[in-house]
Amino acid sequence: MVLALLLVLIEYMVAPNFARVLRGSLPALLDQAGLNFDVELALWQMPRMTAMAGGLDVLMAVTFVIFILAGPLLRVLSLLALLLLPMRLETQRLIYLWSRRLASYTGVEVMLIATPLIGTAFGPMSEAILNAGILPLCGKLDDIYNPPLPDKRHTTCLRIDVEPASGYWFNVAAVVLMCFAGFDGSWTSKYIHRRLYPHDRHPPPSCVECCAATSLRQPPVVHPAFVRASADGESTRGDAAAVGSRSRGSAL
Repeated sequence: MVLALLLVLIEYMVAPNFARVLRGSLPALLDQAGLNFDVELALWQMPRMTAMAGGLDVLMAVTFVIFILAGPLLRVLSLLALLLLPMRLETQRLIYLWSRRLASYTGVEVMLIATPLIGTAFGPMSEAILNAGILPLCGKLDDIYNPPLPDKRHTTCLRIDVEPASGYWFNVAAVVLMCFAGFDGSWTSKYIHRRLYPHDRHPPPSCVECCAATSLRQPPVVHPAFVRASADGESTRGDAAAVGSRSRGSAL
């Protein structure tokens, strides 16, 4: 399942995630002139486009890379390493500690919501920016261009829609698989935790005392027979002490 998640994540990053589609009489004029501004964009292309303006846009691009691209990929690779590669227990626990921290820097579910949200907001907003009331030429273009295609609205001068592409459905699949094999607390995460910490019956995040900072520390495992023997020994010593005290009291 983790390997399937890795393959889906790669497709989620490289396949077109959303498409920009221009509709209206102005795009119809541009199409007639041989200019088409419709384009499909993949997630790996977004950081470069975001950082082109410089300044704080570079910070936004770096944040996008960390949470949307690098974080999920490194999280899955670390889980695969723990499952497949032979390592010392200390090394496995160290990788597991950092893997749990990486889980906090995965944001694949963010794009699951952001893509349709952008499409819902951007279409009406772009339609209000340029219309016949703002640019009188739009009214004449609306009268001239009446595209026969049903998805073309000749009463609109310009509308820019953002629609989900094939990569978005890989995003949906990635979130579903992350719930089973990627997020902290998933089946895979708990399986690895039980293998590295057999004493812990409540893998994180089920137990509130557990956190990534304490994942390298393991309390000593005490065998139940030793506990019973120690309790019996304490009880025997206590009985002997009581008998000795009574004997000394009788002698006095």
